[in-house]
Amino acid sequence: MLKGFTPLDMDDKLMILPDTPDAQGNTVVHIYRSWGCQEYISLGIKAGNPKETKTKDWATIVRISWNDHFGGMESGEEEVKEFVFPLCRRFLGCHFEGRYPPPTGAPVINEKS
Repeated sequence: MLKGFTPLDMDDKLMILPDTPDAQGNTVVHIYRSWGCQEYISLGIKAGNPKETKTKDWATIVRISWNDHFGGMESGEEEVKEFVFPLCRRFLGCHFEGRYPPPTGAPVINEKS
């Protein structure tokens, strides 16, 4: 996730840019519509302690926030998850447990536009 994704050509509609991680390794990953740089979704990422965390569990999504009308339609939590997790698998090489991992106990924030 920290590498992000920069569009290769005009056919790529999305751009994924992470913030620089803080001292604890936590960061925010932003998903934008590439042409207009309109942010659709942001993911709050909490890094695990490398001494106590298995390699496969190095980070946890602790917050998902999105523009209420990302993609031109009103979107709820399920629609956003159905969009985000396959996107992260495909473009960022992320691995999740199950169909997609609900950020257990994490706040899911819908930012009204």
